[in-house]
Amino acid sequence: MRSRALLALGAVALSTVALRADDAASRDITWKIRREATENSQIMKTLHVLTDVYGPRLTGSPNLKSAGEWAVKQMESWGFANGRLEPWDFGKPGWLNQRFTAHLVSPVTDALVGEVLAWTPSTSGPVRAAVVNLILPERPSQEEIAAFFTANASAVKGKMVLIGRHQIVPVSINPVNKRLDAAAIQRGTCTKAIDLHAAFVGTAAGATEHRHLRRHLNVLIVAAGRRHRWDLSREGRP
Repeated sequence: MRSRALLALGAVALSTVALRADDAASRDITWKIRREATENSQIMKTLHVLTDVYGPRLTGSPNLKSAGEWAVKQMESWGFANGRLEPWDFGKPGWLNQRFTAHLVSPVTDALVGEVLAWTPSTSGPVRAAVVNLILPERPSQEEIAAFFTANASAVKGKMVLIGRHQIVPVSINPVNKRLDAAAIQRGTCTKAIDLHAAFVGTAAGATEHRHLRRHLNVLIVAAGRRHRWDLSREGRP
């Protein structure tokens, strides 16, 4: 009996030592992973290259191809193998905006800031025309859409069309928002998150109607003989 008890105690002791050794190894591995993330992180460098160096990466664009080639080489340097780009046909040609400039020439002169929408064709040289501003109705019915475009068909003929209401940019002296700490989250951030979700759902539903309205607008502009449309951003600039 005594020998059996000694064997049992020995087995328990060996098991305890093995568990402690496993815990120590796990802690060591965990610390190595954390140290790698804090001291050798490649996240910001990767984001910098993909966003600042190659910029927008529209499907089929030279920027997307260059970014993909860089990603393959980068992953090879990390030890990955067999990386490659595989071509595929998505039904559209490649597109890249090489140059865009716009200027206000009357009654005052100024340079305008704008971005070209993807797949926008070239203008085949400089284009100069008068400007008309269209303020689209909010949540219109199909009948109201038809009446609006019928009433404005002659107004857009031969013009450049600015879409949207002019926005006044407020001056803000408040500091930029920062990350919330744990205490701020406990004080009621969850309620704000629910409110934001409700706002997002409402905005998404409105976006569908907005896209439908703009498709009709594009038809109106093309029918009037113009192919140039400016959307005013929330900052009040084209």
